[in-house]
Amino acid sequence: MLNKEDRKNASAVCKHWRQNVFHPKWWPTMTFKIEQNKIEKAKFYIHTFGRLATEAKIKLNSLSVECMEEFIHLLQILRENNNLRSFVIEPSHCRFEAPSKIIGNSDDPWNIMKLLRPCLPKLSTFSIGCIEDLTYFLDDILKGLSPSKVTHLGLASVKDDPVKYEVAYFDPKMIARFTKLKVLSIDYDQLSDEFLYNLEAVKELERLVVHLHSIQENHPSTSNRAWDNFRQSHPNCEFRLTIIHAFNDIKNIHETVMRRCMPLTHLKVFFCENVNLELIQNLSSHYGETLRSIMWVDSLSHNDNSWVFVKPLFDESPDPFVLAAWLCKNLEEFVLYGYKYWEENLVAIGRLRGENLKKLEIAENDVIFNPGPNLEDALLVFVKSTVTSEETCNNTNACPVKIDQRASRSSSQSLNQEPGLPQPDPPRPILLAFFPGPIVDGAMWVTDIPKSLQKPWKPTQQTELHPVICNPTDGDSDEYLLPIVLADLH
Repeated sequence: MLNKEDRKNASAVCKHWRQNVFHPKWWPTMTFKIEQNKIEKAKFYIHTFGRLATEAKIKLNSLSVECMEEFIHLLQILRENNNLRSFVIEPSHCRFEAPSKIIGNSDDPWNIMKLLRPCLPKLSTFSIGCIEDLTYFLDDILKGLSPSKVTHLGLASVKDDPVKYEVAYFDPKMIARFTKLKVLSIDYDQLSDEFLYNLEAVKELERLVVHLHSIQENHPSTSNRAWDNFRQSHPNCEFRLTIIHAFNDIKNIHETVMRRCMPLTHLKVFFCENVNLELIQNLSSHYGETLRSIMWVDSLSHNDNSWVFVKPLFDESPDPFVLAAWLCKNLEEFVLYGYKYWEENLVAIGRLRGENLKKLEIAENDVIFNPGPNLEDALLVFVKSTVTSEETCNNTNACPVKIDQRASRSSSQSLNQEPGLPQPDPPRPILLAFFPGPIVDGAMWVTDIPKSLQKPWKPTQQTELHPVICNPTDGDSDEYLLPIVLADLH
């Protein structure tokens, strides 16, 4: 049997090989890339492989009308493909651009569901690609799929307007029929105790992914009892929680959403423009046995929130991420963008996790190496905004905060210290307790972190960052987060 490259060479010189080069068995998996500047290439792939592919992955610019027209053409071909078993959409954005002239109803202007229905009964893998437009047809989709075949089902979305959107539900009892499911993604709006109880029939479930955008007033939430039953029914199932643009609700999620009995393995927080310290502090105490990944991502900035992890060092509590690296024994991924962070804490995380840490990402501009006057000013602003004047400050212009020698390195002077005020006790060197070895001046990560991880490592350079990470107005958050959240299905 010739390999792919040999078949290609043989077809270049032999008519018989050319006649058989496009046999379905040679092309079981196909990725259709529908990009605005490569339409002709997309047309060739659609015409040639649309009827052959068993597994179809569709990457398209969903905001281009021209690309959407080719996508519709592909659907027209795929619905006649009896070999099709997998249908996965990977769009550029979370919505479809509507045609200039509406040809269908306002909810489905492209008549996508009409084209999609004939494909559904054949599929074992299906994903709506986080496209909000398709969430309005979840009932139709679940009715069209064959429950005895489906193993991977992606029904979660990313909302175009996370503050105001139409909530899409389906009857929780419908999911109980999909007994072969291994991977399932849904929106938090769908999650409830009833939904978890209906998953008891899905014995082979390996991964449950939930996307949270906001918490509706009438949402019933979930209970520890339901999660405990879920864990007993699915002892090996991962729970991945992705929080997206939850600007208001992020502050209370540790109370309204999180439950101690959740088998939380992955926590992803995207562009919430805030930090929930209680949630982060609970990671090590509640999910030490299960947690594998932490991602907290916002655009880079210098506002007050961006300094939340560079705490005044008189606070004796350990850094919550260092604590998670110590107590979460399966932690293998830590990504932090948009927040200042001590270099020493990065070194601590590297030493604690060692080669088990597969991914460590932070922007170089956010790593605090050698604090100077700007950091002192920022810390002073932070302190004034988080402590009461009765407890610590006698006036609004002075606060007796002393930066530890380890943090300042160049100075042990107080921040705008006012004579006569009582001095706080010197901070306990919490970080030293977490990892052995001396702390040296200069950039410790250059040799220390690569040595701990046993591979080359450095913070992410400015030129390597996605535009929306550098500046929220320079890019679209969909372009950054969609590839990450869609990967949860695979």
